[in-house]
Amino acid sequence: MEKITFYGWIMAVRIKNTSRLLLTLIAFITTIFLINNTSVGHIITAAAIPLAWMLVRPSGMLNPINILTAFYFLYVTVPVTVETWMSSVGYSLELDWVQIKPWNLISEETLELTVFTFYLQAIFLFIFTETTHRNCINPPDTITIRYALITTLCAFSLLLVWLFMSNTAGIELWLSDYSNTYLSKRLGYGGLNYALITLGNATVFALGIAVMKRKYILLSLLLGLLTIGSQAFVGGIKGRLFILLLLFLSPWIVTVRPKIVSLGVVVLSFFSLLYLTTLWRTAGFYSSGSRFLEMMIGYFNAVPLHDSTIASTDPEFFSTLGLLLVKPQQVLGLLPADVSFDISVELTKRYFPSNWEELATQQWPLLTELHLNYYGIWFSWIPLFIYCGVLAYLYNKVVRDGNYAFLPIYTLEFIRLFAVQRGTIIPWDTPVIIAQYLVIYFLTKSVLNFSTNAIADPRGGRLAK
Repeated sequence: MEKITFYGWIMAVRIKNTSRLLLTLIAFITTIFLINNTSVGHIITAAAIPLAWMLVRPSGMLNPINILTAFYFLYVTVPVTVETWMSSVGYSLELDWVQIKPWNLISEETLELTVFTFYLQAIFLFIFTETTHRNCINPPDTITIRYALITTLCAFSLLLVWLFMSNTAGIELWLSDYSNTYLSKRLGYGGLNYALITLGNATVFALGIAVMKRKYILLSLLLGLLTIGSQAFVGGIKGRLFILLLLFLSPWIVTVRPKIVSLGVVVLSFFSLLYLTTLWRTAGFYSSGSRFLEMMIGYFNAVPLHDSTIASTDPEFFSTLGLLLVKPQQVLGLLPADVSFDISVELTKRYFPSNWEELATQQWPLLTELHLNYYGIWFSWIPLFIYCGVLAYLYNKVVRDGNYAFLPIYTLEFIRLFAVQRGTIIPWDTPVIIAQYLVIYFLTKSVLNFSTNAIADPRGGRLAK
């Protein structure tokens, strides 16, 4: 089968469904107009997020448009809906400290930048991926698994978990005081943590393939649950668990088309896991329904955070890019440890010093980086275009080429899109991320042997060999 080169793929892009693209552009322009000419711009913005998804309606469950929409749905639509409902029934916040700024007071400029950033990425990703959904996905019978090597990876993964717990605080303290141990006892073990994450990601993905193959399924499932559970325990129950589960299920999810029922199951599962993991992390503090709703206002606070601190300042060019070089210099001993190494650390120290004293940070959204480094709306389309192009290329390597070896890397980038929207496109640890992807690719190719003799079904369905 003909392979994709990045240049060849860019040159081959064709927009086949111009009607959906045109409707999306109309929705974007209409949303901007309503934000500037109504008193409910925050509600208009919240409604514009699911509307855009319904207009582009990606055909693959792992299409990057889905995770992009999920972020803005959680960080815009959910808190706006909760706040609007609470206001309509006269509910007063019990935990008034969770709300940085009410959504009905968010500035028009911030709402416009939010809509612009979301719609522009959705349009770029739609153009780059809309002709390649599920054209070529390798079925399980084209993959050969080295089960002995998978078992070895599991053993090393569990060994690293044990070493990490023993060296950071001790297993007893991890079990008796989990929350405090997780927050304050892991400093100084970044290298071991990255090795743990890298090996865990590769192992969990390989076990997902093994379960999909339905050979030694019970053993593979038990090893998968054991690896996921142990890795999530030391890596962060709330965030790491979602990543590992998605890696484990990605060989199946990549073949699924998003439907209303399946999306409903995903949404229900997500909020159920969020509720349960929040109870675990906070010892039941948010157990009541009202407190859990208030927690969501406080947790999904990136846009109000930007508006209350940065939006009133003038846009700038490349004002924080120098932070990328801080962490490597700290590792080499050239800079002291208290120098800020990313935007959120710098701004947390400035605006929320008490949080930083507890080694916690607030997380500013991508809007902040675009405002400080790319002059807001005017030039932010350039990095967004490049980023969406790279992400779509990885997606097409899996879907158009049918190359499962790229699936764990794309899945991690699919998840990292969430972190990008809540941070920066190029983080300080980009070289580490690239190294991690190379190791995962090597381990995946070592454990799994992929056949590449599949050809695309012209109807966009499963394969013909």
